[in-house]
Amino acid sequence: MCVCVRVCMCVCLCVYVFVCVCVRVCMCMCAMHDLLLFRLFN
Repeated sequence: MCVCVRVCMCVCLCVYVFVCVCVRVCMCMCAMHDLLLFRLFN
């Protein structure tokens, strides 16, 4: 079993300098035995 940790980040897509669309992306990550793997990917 593992504990679910919710990780959110903002992804912005810019067409021009002043036209930007930001989307909040949230994902669930397993944090117990995969803590070392999670640190490697950051």
